[in-house]
Amino acid sequence: TFIAFQPRAASPRLPLLESDAKSRARRSARRARSPRPRARRTRANANERAMGLHLRQRAQKFARTVATPRGRPSRSSSRRDATESEHERANRIVRERKLNYDRLSFCVMACALWAMLRFAFGEVMAPNGANVEVSGGGVWAVALIWACAHVGGAAAVMCGLPSLTGMLLCGLLLRNVPGGLVNDLPERWSSDIRAAGLSVILMRSGLELDLDAFRSIGWMASRLTVMPGLSEAIACGLFSMLIFKMSFPLGMCLGFILGAVSPAVVVLGMFELQSLGYGVAKGIPSLVVAAASFDDVVAITGYTIFKSFALGSKGHMAWTILHGPVDVLAGLCVGTLGGVICGMTKIWNERWKRSSMVMMLGLFTMFLGRHYGFNGGGAMSALALGISANKCWRTNKPHPALTNGPSDDHAHGVETDLAKLWRFIFQPLLFGVIGTAVSFKDVTPSTIPKSIGLLLIGICIRLPMAYVAVGGGELSRIERAFVSLAWIPKATVQAALASDPLDYIIEKKKSAEYVSWGNDILTTAVFSIILTAPLGMVIIATLGPKWLQKDQKNAIVSNVEPGDDIVKKVELVRRNSIETAARRTSEERRGSSVDGGSPFSERVADFWRDDGASSRRDQREGSVISEADSQTGLKGASASEKLVYHLATLRDFATDSANLEPEDMKLIQDASDEIEAIMREHLPRVRSVDTPGLFFRRTSATYADLDLPAPEEFIEADVEVTDPRVNSDEAV
Repeated sequence: TFIAFQPRAASPRLPLLESDAKSRARRSARRARSPRPRARRTRANANERAMGLHLRQRAQKFARTVATPRGRPSRSSSRRDATESEHERANRIVRERKLNYDRLSFCVMACALWAMLRFAFGEVMAPNGANVEVSGGGVWAVALIWACAHVGGAAAVMCGLPSLTGMLLCGLLLRNVPGGLVNDLPERWSSDIRAAGLSVILMRSGLELDLDAFRSIGWMASRLTVMPGLSEAIACGLFSMLIFKMSFPLGMCLGFILGAVSPAVVVLGMFELQSLGYGVAKGIPSLVVAAASFDDVVAITGYTIFKSFALGSKGHMAWTILHGPVDVLAGLCVGTLGGVICGMTKIWNERWKRSSMVMMLGLFTMFLGRHYGFNGGGAMSALALGISANKCWRTNKPHPALTNGPSDDHAHGVETDLAKLWRFIFQPLLFGVIGTAVSFKDVTPSTIPKSIGLLLIGICIRLPMAYVAVGGGELSRIERAFVSLAWIPKATVQAALASDPLDYIIEKKKSAEYVSWGNDILTTAVFSIILTAPLGMVIIATLGPKWLQKDQKNAIVSNVEPGDDIVKKVELVRRNSIETAARRTSEERRGSSVDGGSPFSERVADFWRDDGASSRRDQREGSVISEADSQTGLKGASASEKLVYHLATLRDFATDSANLEPEDMKLIQDASDEIEAIMREHLPRVRSVDTPGLFFRRTSATYADLDLPAPEEFIEADVEVTDPRVNSDEAV
């Protein structure tokens, strides 16, 4: 369409259309000949002027639209169009920013995946790397070990034993039965499987390490962490010089391997006692679990330092002395840096990204340390990675501009994902492979009695030191004796480090005497698992109900029948506690209200009628909760507290509104039931409590510790917030 404008250079008024100018001239001539009254002509002139202005504005708008590039908004748009354009622009910016973060996260994850595979599989993943042949027998051996370990673990659980005991025995059986079923398993594969298993163990420990719970226990937990393990390590190191004729540094390596307690066994036993209320009044289960969370750190640190003295190079004494401390410190620094990277939740804005990044960085740092001779540093880096990532997620680090805000749920979600991988892949492979490392034909007849004797000596030193460590408090003598006996089980660290000295000796081509000592260390560690893990579980399950006082008030589960799964019972209590939590929140809120104040329904009405109500329209997911948080004072509250609060809000609104119609009451009831069903569905489910963090989270079944995920993790649909005009007579 062609539009011609009348040129009016001297006039500041808007340009006129040619047809408009002619019609105006005709109207002027008619007015001059018309005998109408002055007032009517004035009114008609006003209408005509308004019509002319309207036509001019339409023409001007159309001309600018033609002259404006496609997609750019016109300057003469209405206020509503401008508002809509602003919303569209904001949404477009958010979408582009999210897309950029996704691209960046995928690029970084691809680099981390390649780096992990590069150091895990060697030159085969390097550019122009060497050709590598994969042993078919090795693949068969790994698959067979994994399948048989699962079967053995299930059989052990049915017999009332730890599952890891059955996995270990299956590995021993596969190695020593005729036919050589797993003889084709390469030593490099076996070593890598153990390293990966240790890395997952330490990452889970770091993610679930509860420093606040440890500090709340006090110095007694610190003494229980250091004194028994250190005294047993020194005693085993000295007596190994007499029994196996090995050097003192290598004996200390064996001592620190034996000195670590198994959280997998201790935590599960203490969880059952805590759930039933035994020893809860004096905090005995919490004391043991808190100390067990740091016991592995002491053992691995001591082993790393003495390994550099025992198996280091003889030509560089200064480096031999400094290698152990440098190994530990370098691992801590690298792991902390990895945790800071994982703390950037702007990039890792989804749970699967955070879990994948923690897993890949943990394995990368482990295999990186092994590649450059810093095996202990690789292990410590996995632990530091979990601790620093947990700290960053909780405290909004490393910088608020790089994060989506603090959250206590990120560490729990990542640990839950790692726990699934641990139970399904890494645990059966780790204990199955360490079982296959022991060949009875390579073990001299005197080695097994010597190993058992050294183990008994270490236990005899460990028990009185643990008894002394928990003294000076409120514990009675029988309770202190129980804590000492509960400090016996050994499993995870022993399985991960048992063959590490032997692998290093074979790699460095040490003498036959060193190979014999490496086999002695492996045999002693394996038999320590077989003997102490079932013994510790039996002691905790048998002596705990007899020697500890029961606190019925704080018991989560009243009683357990033979064959019942205590974890399932506690999970059921946690799910049933949602209704109790909502009722308790409502009672506390009503009790704290001032007499004569406005009812809760009026506060809700004020919330919707204020000046900012219009800004709540067209919001994105989770906006209902975030807006209400700013009004109700729930800023900084956990996800479970927020969701329970809003569930109680619906219940209170239905109770306080007397003029609700039956269909409105049913609508509110259905909505609250649906919210509760969603909360029940998304409560994380666990099959086994085997870390200190899981212990402390699962032994509290109140609304403050329901362990719910963040709201945006299960609210997927967009939410449009409208103004319901709530008041005392109208319902939502």
